[in-house]
Amino acid sequence: MKTLEAFLFRCQLKMLWIRWQDRVRNVNVSLRTGLPSISDLICQRQSSVFCHVARLPASTPAHQDLKLQVDLSLNRFPSADWKRRSGHPHGRWVDQLRQGNHSPADLWRSTNRRGNFGATLRSSLTAR
Repeated sequence: MKTLEAFLFRCQLKMLWIRWQDRVRNVNVSLRTGLPSISDLICQRQSSVFCHVARLPASTPAHQDLKLQVDLSLNRFPSADWKRRSGHPHGRWVDQLRQGNHSPADLWRSTNRRGNFGATLRSSLTAR
């Protein structure tokens, strides 16, 4: 994330024709460009994709997989003899949503309540 943020600030400096020798703070550069941080953009896109998959029909495999992930995050297993596949993933999508201060179960409930006609979380995420 630090590397992405550094790249964003280098690009913003070039857009504003500021040289690195000018010693301008990153906060001032961000205020002048008005661009959001990379971490905010990533969080927004992850939530948008989550809501899109959650609104798909229940017969869609992506919807079923996401529902299974949400149930697993709430410690609700499909059956008594169910086990995870062997191997350890580096990170799950649901865990990334948690790092962005979004509970997968809450996102699931709110998306299903809105249905296909509701707006995504873009408006609430940009307001942060």
